[in-house]
Amino acid sequence: HRCSRDSAPSPVPRELVVTVDLPLLPSADQASLEVTGRLLCLDSRKPDYRLRLRLPYAVDDSRGTAQFHKARRQLVVTLPVARQGPPALPEMSVGSAGSDGAASASAREAEAGPAGARAGDE
Repeated sequence: HRCSRDSAPSPVPRELVVTVDLPLLPSADQASLEVTGRLLCLDSRKPDYRLRLRLPYAVDDSRGTAQFHKARRQLVVTLPVARQGPPALPEMSVGSAGSDGAASASAREAEAGPAGARAGDE
């Protein structure tokens, strides 16, 4: 198998691409593939293949794809890397003692941003 990542400038790639050579496997129907978190598992009975591959990053397994190339007898698995949210900021109180709380509320709203928006959703 080969494990490669895209050429994103970020230290964390957008996706992982895993290519597995399966020279004795005539079709993908005879194999099972499972991806959870940071683990890729591939099994088949005839021929007998078993792969347990620890991935360098947690992936979004619900959006991954797998393609079996019959002519090359290769399985290509593309997995988007799970994005972690920004680190939680501690809640800060703005204003002086005896303030009516309006400054604190507007500071929290400014931190939160527009409703439903997340970092990177542009």
